[in-house]
Amino acid sequence: MSARPATWVVLAAAVALAGCSFIYDWDAEIRAGIDAAPPSARDAAPPAADAACATCGPDAGVNRSGCADGEREAFVDVAAQPAIAGCAGGFTVPGLLNEAAPSCNRLAGDDSAAPGGAGCNASDLCAAGWHVCRTPAEVAAASSSGTCAGAVPANAPAQFFAIRQSGPGSADCGEGANDIFGCGTLGIAPGNTCAPLDRFSNDQCIELAAPWSCGDDNIAEALNVTKPGPAAGGVLCCRD
Repeated sequence: MSARPATWVVLAAAVALAGCSFIYDWDAEIRAGIDAAPPSARDAAPPAADAACATCGPDAGVNRSGCADGEREAFVDVAAQPAIAGCAGGFTVPGLLNEAAPSCNRLAGDDSAAPGGAGCNASDLCAAGWHVCRTPAEVAAASSSGTCAGAVPANAPAQFFAIRQSGPGSADCGEGANDIFGCGTLGIAPGNTCAPLDRFSNDQCIELAAPWSCGDDNIAEALNVTKPGPAAGGVLCCRD
């Protein structure tokens, strides 16, 4: 067999070198692009994984139900209402008006081991990262609709979910410890000063069913209220 002309040998070598150079440069560009991407783009989980992850992102370590026992009874749609929850259950340490740290390590709730709330205060009904809602304005800001509308499911028993708002009397919200106010289907409509709240207790909580108990002082219900049982509601919890 005759030897290949020198020009063909040179040409073949040049093509081979060019091909290697192309492959090398292309690979280098890909690596450069990956290295230049921000960590969030490089390390982010696939969308499906994020959707299924209950502890990813800003919700890491926070019980998204908002309730200490892990289950809501009002504003029940977590996706639609991420910042407010109605948490049913009992508490035996009196008072709603004065905010206090949990007294039974958040072991309260109608689905907890202590549904009557023995040794618990109202704060114990809310999960860590949440608190008993303080004012009508906070409820309006936390609720996706800005109201109490539909807070309690239509097929649920009558329930009342209190906040830390009280008032001077005459169904008004403001300064004072007279009456308790909130959202729900139990109780009667308060004055216009309480919007968007749609329910209140009236004197000595006569408009609320047992186990709500507000003592004998008809101008200090917010200081004396207890609820030693799981039925008829609980409190509204707002996201911190």
